[in-house]
Amino acid sequence: MKHTKLKIACASQLLLLGATFSSFTYASTTLEDEGTGPGLLAGAAGVNDSGIEVGHFMGIGGNAVAFVRLSPGIETALPALVANQSCRTTAITNGGLIVGFCRDALGRNQAVAWSASQPAAGPRLLAPRALLGLVPDVRTAALGVNSQGAIVGISTDGAGTNRPELWPVGSNSPIDLPFNLLGLSNTNCAAIDVADGSGVTPSVLGVCPDGQGRSRPVLWSATGLLGAYSATALPLPVSAQYCDATAINAAGQVLGGCDFGASVGHKTVRWAANGGAPIVLSSVNGFSRSHGIDMNANGQITGNYVGTNDIVTGFYWNPDTSTITAIPPLSVGASGEAVAISDTGVVIGNSEVGGGQSHPFEWTLATGTVDDGVLSGGSNAAVAALSKNGCFAAGSSEIAGHISHAVLFNRCGP
Repeated sequence: MKHTKLKIACASQLLLLGATFSSFTYASTTLEDEGTGPGLLAGAAGVNDSGIEVGHFMGIGGNAVAFVRLSPGIETALPALVANQSCRTTAITNGGLIVGFCRDALGRNQAVAWSASQPAAGPRLLAPRALLGLVPDVRTAALGVNSQGAIVGISTDGAGTNRPELWPVGSNSPIDLPFNLLGLSNTNCAAIDVADGSGVTPSVLGVCPDGQGRSRPVLWSATGLLGAYSATALPLPVSAQYCDATAINAAGQVLGGCDFGASVGHKTVRWAANGGAPIVLSSVNGFSRSHGIDMNANGQITGNYVGTNDIVTGFYWNPDTSTITAIPPLSVGASGEAVAISDTGVVIGNSEVGGGQSHPFEWTLATGTVDDGVLSGGSNAAVAALSKNGCFAAGSSEIAGHISHAVLFNRCGP
């Protein structure tokens, strides 16, 4: 399950200042103003199928304070790892596991987890790697979480070297993920995402250096003796120079992309289950360059392509039906970037609308692109994450005076 929002949590911060408000036909989506808590500004970073939203607000003293929204308009502050240090959330699962990071006493970011059912309880530190006989690492980052609560990411030593790690459900101690191909180590590999299905021995997607200064997608599976993990490098498409990885679903399908050289550029790729053959998105509207952003449980993909005058706009791709559809922005000739896709085929994103303003949009094959609007008095808004069922999006919106409030975009009603 893609950790939607480590990659796009900052989208709610990208509000452009505009002078006038443009009128559009809005969807039936309701914007619920969650305010700023006791702080000055706020933005949301994640939301689950129950509409429980997480994010952070900027405290009076300048520190970021993580919050969970359990009921409309009420942001409950989550405890920090160390008093008077900043924390931010990045995702929440349907089971209420909240993932994020906090600064420790030395000002280093550390991966942490909270529980939405016990918001007053302190965060659980996802400890750095500490192999027997070696100096322990100094910081961690969580990059993916699955529905069962398994978390993946990196552990970093004092010299800045990263290694891929898995924190099984409920565990504070990581499992070091090996890279045993051609005798190479796991140095500077990163565990990017983790498949739904198991909280203890899930399939893990990552990226490793290929020994030539380029990246190679890697799939870790618990197929060794006593459930030990082993790594498999994903096959490169014909003519690809190198590839990256983005997401893995419960079926084992992998979303990523590959570079095909200066004359072609980067293309979106979906690998079949268990490290199978890649399918390459040849073009969108006749343009070859694209980047896949998110993939749902059915293997449907959204991302962005580079079109005329290098304007970036969204696309929808279903490799199983060979459906490729460009997602129009809210204003002709403007950029409009996709952010996420739900298991029900809803795509959300952010689009320019004229006058230097930006609005969130939703899109489906049936409805096309629809403006989700802004809070009263505001000119700009942005979405950052989408629930798996497509009912809720998390983000932020300006109100009068260009003050940013956290917002829950509710598509499905009470």
